[in-house]
Amino acid sequence: MKALTEFLKPTQKGLFKMLRKMYKGKAFVGENNFIIVRGTASVILVAHLDTVHIEPVKVICKSKDKNILMSPQGIGGDDRCGGYALVKAYDLADKKPWLLFTCNEEVGGAGAKFFCKAHKHSKLPKELDELKFIVELDRRGSHDAVYYDCEK
Repeated sequence: MKALTEFLKPTQKGLFKMLRKMYKGKAFVGENNFIIVRGTASVILVAHLDTVHIEPVKVICKSKDKNILMSPQGIGGDDRCGGYALVKAYDLADKKPWLLFTCNEEVGGAGAKFFCKAHKHSKLPKELDELKFIVELDRRGSHDAVYYDCEK
């Protein structure tokens, strides 16, 4: 298992390349905008690879108790922590969830749009139609949660 810092430092392109390599043979890569990792559970976990910060993380500082990470460049925890959590959940699960990593969400949701377009045109694994839950590990603010209803 890679450390959280290995998810915080690369550019979006570098993180995409790392994940593509990690899941080689288990993943579908869509136009360099998203990666789907095959699972066996009827749930897909979602995170995006970009952050709002322009400059890549060069220096990571830790609090005295080592529980808080920070960086002069911005830590990029949204949504690098989500990406890390997906990989960790996959590694620890007996029944593997599907994973979806998207790109360019902070600038208009481009990766998710490419994913939806590919799904609409039947270019993705048919098993995606059988999934029961979509869980996105992302956040906004400091004391909130967002829930979506995806009825057909």
